[in-house]
Amino acid sequence: MTSSGKPQHSAGTPSAPANLALDSQSVCNEVDALLIAHPESRNVLRHLAYFAASLSKSGTAAIESTRLDVLKQALEQLLLVASDEPSTNLQLLAQRMGESIARREGPARPLMQANNQLADLMDGQKMVVSEGRMSDFVRLAGASAQHDDPAS
Repeated sequence: MTSSGKPQHSAGTPSAPANLALDSQSVCNEVDALLIAHPESRNVLRHLAYFAASLSKSGTAAIESTRLDVLKQALEQLLLVASDEPSTNLQLLAQRMGESIARREGPARPLMQANNQLADLMDGQKMVVSEGRMSDFVRLAGASAQHDDPAS
């Protein structure tokens, strides 16, 4: 981590060009734009919304200061919503998040696994995501609760 709060480039990461810096303001704007594009998404994508707020407040230092479990969920959600045509900033953010996760998890999860998530983001495959209604979530939660209830 540099004194400006930007993570230092890891020389062992082949897909992270050393000359690309992550501009915290523009990446913040892009993540916010993703969440604004789907107004209900802040409630469903809570981890990404939390991370976006943290990114806005702390800049790229938020990558290292966010709890590991929250960062992992935020990365997963970012990969889902940015799958159409991710910008260079979003690709770089996803990569830095993956690097941070791999570094914090230690040798149990190789960096290659985190880079595979980034490769999934950039391979051009598209996923169709539709918005759900609150009643769908309530219905699914009720069905799940009945399934988990040993008395039924």
